Amino acid sequence: MPPLNDTRYNHTKGGCGYDLTSGITCRGSHKWQIIPAVIGYRSDLASSISSILAVDGNADVEKTLFDRITSSLKSFNANLAKLEKNHKTAADLHGDSKAQAVAYRDMVFKIMGDLRKDADMLETLVDAEYWPMPTYSKLLFNL
Repeated sequence: MPPLNDTRYNHTKGGCGYDLTSGITCRGSHKWQIIPAVIGYRSDLASSISSILAVDGNADVEKTLFDRITSSLKSFNANLAKLEKNHKTAADLHGDSKAQAVAYRDMVFKIMGDLRKDADMLETLVDAEYWPMPTYSKLLFNL
């Protein structure tokens, strides 16, 4: 597979797109941008929870947010692993165009949707200052 920054296969701004020839070209942004950003925010939130508990002992709202972020991050990471595995399986069918197309449709495209749902949820939970790319609302309202 060509490198993620190979401009022959990189058809979208920011390096995230999909091309059957090159595979999922935004896997790097998932691994090296979204996950570290969420971990950083989650760590800071954990520190805030500890500070709040030391002062007044009631951090229920913060704990709920922390749990939702943790759950979404686990799902995101599991779906990313599935996506990589399914992409490899589909890519290995090279030479049988129909079987490969069916594999991408049934195995890769579905997981991409699940991964997108997880990322969308994380985007709503993580502070915008931590989020590594423009948020949906910024794209929609700040053009």
